[in-house]
Amino acid sequence: MLEMKPSPFMKSNAEGLDHVKEADGRYAFFMESTVIEYNVERVCGLAQVGGMLDSKGYGIALPKSKKVKPLV
Repeated sequence: MLEMKPSPFMKSNAEGLDHVKEADGRYAFFMESTVIEYNVERVCGLAQVGGMLDSKGYGIALPKSKKVKPLV
C-alpha cells in the first residue's frame, strides 16, 4: 500500500474526511470512534459503517506531589 499512487494514507482526520467526501463512496477512512460520531452528526452524507474495531480506556497521570483543585 505504501507504493500506491495516489497514496491511500492521509496526514490528518480533516484530510481523510475531505477525501471521503470527494471520493463519492469509493474511499473509507478509519478514525477514532468519538471523532467519527462527532463528524457524522455535523456533516450531511457522512456515515459510519460497522461498529468499533476495538475499545480502549483512557487515564490521566499526575506526579504524586501535584495538587489539583476541584472544578466545583
